[in-house]
Amino acid sequence: KLGESFKTDPKGLKDLIDAMPAQTLVTDNLGDNAKDLADYNGKGWDDLYASNQLETVRTKFPDLYEKLKKEKFPNQD
Repeated sequence: KLGESFKTDPKGLKDLIDAMPAQTLVTDNLGDNAKDLADYNGKGWDDLYASNQLETVRTKFPDLYEKLKKEKFPNQD
């Protein structure tokens, strides 16, 4: 569509494309997050609560938080 719209203005098309932000991959940010998550592997609800890390897990890793919560409190919905 852009090629058709800028058929008579290739410089305008180049300027538009140059003004667009560079594409970034979601996977570029997973490395640090995976490393941070590894810090909590093997720790249970009580360990994280005692070390004041439970709130960090809740905000940064909600899936892990829910898993640990279900293990700790299996009868709650």
